[in-house]
Amino acid sequence: MVRPAVALLLVLNFWPAAVAAAGPEMTVKGFVVSRSEGALAIRHVDRSMVTVRLMSATVISGVRASGGEIAVGDLIRAEGVREGDGNGDDVILASRVEVVLGAEALERSHRPVTTSVFWNWILNGSLSVPLR
Repeated sequence: MVRPAVALLLVLNFWPAAVAAAGPEMTVKGFVVSRSEGALAIRHVDRSMVTVRLMSATVISGVRASGGEIAVGDLIRAEGVREGDGNGDDVILASRVEVVLGAEALERSHRPVTTSVFWNWILNGSLSVPLR
């Protein structure tokens, strides 16, 4: 009985180090400002730019059915692993991309005019109305 427990402890001790070596998990929400084959440039809600790399294993959901259908102006949420050391541009290897709103559904000027409830959802992933 002792040997399986020791093996389990060894696996659990070394497993988080292997996951950490791949980079921290990250979620990005923002508008697609440009796209190329296998990559999307996203303007994050804090006005920083993030590159999201689409892989063959990336799951696309929401308004669009595939990575090729994602258009400039779409509002997306991407989940994945950060690539690189964080000193340059942020690059995320996406495991999941959800297209929340398509570009054709968004009528926005150069600077989006939205309610604070909407931006709260983009920033935090939840809807909450402040009580005054």
